[in-house]
Order: sequence, then C-alpha cells, then structure tokens
Amino acid sequence: MFQHNPKDPEFHMAFPPPASQPPIQKLKRKPDFWYFWREFETCRRIYGLRRSAMSSVLGDGALRLAATSAMRLDNIVFKRKLADSPVRKPLFIIGHPRSGTTFFHNLLVGTDEMVGFKTWQLFWPALVGRRLIRRVVRARKRFGTTEILPGATGHQMDLDTFEEEEFLFWLRYATPLNTTSLLGMDDVEYPEIENPDQLHEADHRNLLDYLDGCFRRQICDSGKSQVVAQMHFSTMRLRSLLSYYPDARFIYLVRDPLRTVPSYMTLMLNALDNRRGLDVVSTEDIDRLKARRYKRTLGLYRYFHDLDVAGVLPWDRVMVLRYDDLVGDVRATMDRVREFSGIEFSPELEAHIDDAASSQSSYRRGHKVMDLEQLGISKSRILRDFSFVYDRYGIKPAA
Repeated sequence: MFQHNPKDPEFHMAFPPPASQPPIQKLKRKPDFWYFWREFETCRRIYGLRRSAMSSVLGDGALRLAATSAMRLDNIVFKRKLADSPVRKPLFIIGHPRSGTTFFHNLLVGTDEMVGFKTWQLFWPALVGRRLIRRVVRARKRFGTTEILPGATGHQMDLDTFEEEEFLFWLRYATPLNTTSLLGMDDVEYPEIENPDQLHEADHRNLLDYLDGCFRRQICDSGKSQVVAQMHFSTMRLRSLLSYYPDARFIYLVRDPLRTVPSYMTLMLNALDNRRGLDVVSTEDIDRLKARRYKRTLGLYRYFHDLDVAGVLPWDRVMVLRYDDLVGDVRATMDRVREFSGIEFSPELEAHIDDAASSQSSYRRGHKVMDLEQLGISKSRILRDFSFVYDRYGIKPAA
C-alpha cells in the first residue's frame, strides 16, 4: 500500500494543543467490526427484530465490508496509478453542520471542475467495481429514482449528486455521522469517534492514509486534481489534517448557534425517522441522543475557538468565514476565497457563482425546523453556553 509522508513525523508536534488545556489523554480505536456489533446490538435492543431496521443495519455492514475489501484490491490492481496521483493543495470546508457548508461546497463543485464525490462514490470509494455501479446508478436515474433522503428532512441526498466528503469516514466508524444514529443511543459513549485529534498516532495515520487513498482514487477516476472536501465534523481533526497536508487550506464556517443547533437536531431526528423510524424509540433513548449531540456541538465550537484564541492556527492556511457574510454578499466572499485558496476560478465557475449570488436573496427554506422547546433546549441556555462564539466572532444572536 502506498504511504503518505507528512512533513512532520509526529502529527501534532507542529500544531500543539493550547497551553491552557489539560494534558490530552490519548484515545484508542477499536476494530471496525466492534462498532458494527455495538450498532447491531443497539438496533436489536430498540427495534427488536423489526425487518426494516435490521435489514438497514445488516445492509450497512455488508456495504462496509464490500467497499473496504474492494479498496484493498485497489492497492494491488492500481498501485502504481494511485502512487502517481498525489493530493496537492486540498481545500477543506469545516465548521458545524448547518453553518452553510453545503451551500459553500456547492458553489465550488457545482461546475464539476474540482475533485468532489457523488453520494454513491462516498459509499463506494474503491475503483474496483465503479464501472458497474455507475451503470446501475444511471439505470436507476433513468427508470426510477436515485433519491435516498428527501428534502423534507432538511437535507436532500441523491446518489448522483455531490455530497459531503465527511461520509468517507462513515465507512470506517470514524465520524460523528456514526453517532447521530444508533451508536448515539447506545449505553456507552464513543470519545474516540468524537475527538479524532486525541487518537494515538497509529490510529491517526491509519485513518488519514485511508482518507488520502480515497482522494487519490477520485483523482484517478475524475482526471481532475483540485480536491475540495466538505468535512464539517473533521473540525475535530483539524490539527491532524494541518500536519498531514502541509499545503492544505481550511475554511471554517461559523453561524449563530441559535440557528445551527435546532436545524441540526431537526435534521438528525428526521433522518433517523426516515431511515429506521422513531415510533418505537423510547423517550429515554431520544433524550440521550439529543443530550449527547448538544454536548458534542458545543465541543466542536469550543475546540476551534480554543485553537483560534491560543494562536496555534496558521492564518495563511485557516480562514474564518461567517455564514451571514457568505449569504449576505456571495460575490465578494468568493473573491476572498479565491485569493485565500489560490484556486483559479474558470469563467464557468465565475458564472455559476454569479448565478448563486443572484438567486440567494430569493431562497426560502423548504423544510420545517423544530422549535427549541420541542427539543428541550432554551434560548437562554444556548446564549449562555455559546457566549464565547458570539463574543469572538461578532455574531448577533437571532431574535
């Protein structure tokens, strides 16, 4: 298997945690099968032997096994090709979900000039088997539907549209996307999934080599070279990514928590209901899931804030972008992004951005967001818990 050689042999030597933080306890990952088993057991506890729920879990497990096996085969069949497809100057879009990361990502990948992933490619990063899967997706699109999550949930997902690259880690149980569902209702928590920057070096290396391999495969398949990756939860692995990719740029989107918290919670519950159903899930399990996600949401905002305040982030590589600035003046914001990232915008991309800017003022949300009261959270609590966000980034709380 090809190996990526970061500039620094120890990932975190160049970007240490803030001095104000207590010593970090290194976390150790368990085998992927162990997480699958916990997911299966939690599903059985909550849903019993309900066919739809069990089929979903077993289907996900089969997909993971097949995709990772195909990637191992890639390392033999396409070894030279992968080695000759380095990832250079990637751009990472980070920040908490519902902060405008999808809108911003679509601005950059909408003309299909960058290295981005369609949804089906995120669930099958391997080169082996892609030709067949591509034909299946095209057939489904022609004779049926490729939608896998309706827009009414808050985020439409389609097999044949660009989607967030954070899902690459879903295959490896290495992202909070894994803990917003069954694992989030388990009897135990998973700090090694939630806090990837605290992992042992061997686990860091394994996961980032995996990510790098996924990018290389997409470079090979697409014939393009500029990676633009939407990886909101990977805010929590920012220090690792900074060291692993010394030439990478990062854009951190930050939005009013009074907007992101209820929007994110709504999407999480709607997606879970759409996929497995909430009718038999106990109030205790739902409350546990909501409490854990609120805590982790606060933790993500706090993590970036502390790195920012401590001055350990290189500001020629990390840009803070407020959501209100993005949607308030798309054109001016993207001019700043072009200058910061060093990415050359084609005339087609410039036109795409101008179209998005002109239509932004007429955008209306097509889904309903739950009230804070429905989620068991008060406005005063959010203002208190997230006061550091408002103070640091000059965000005016929603009325």
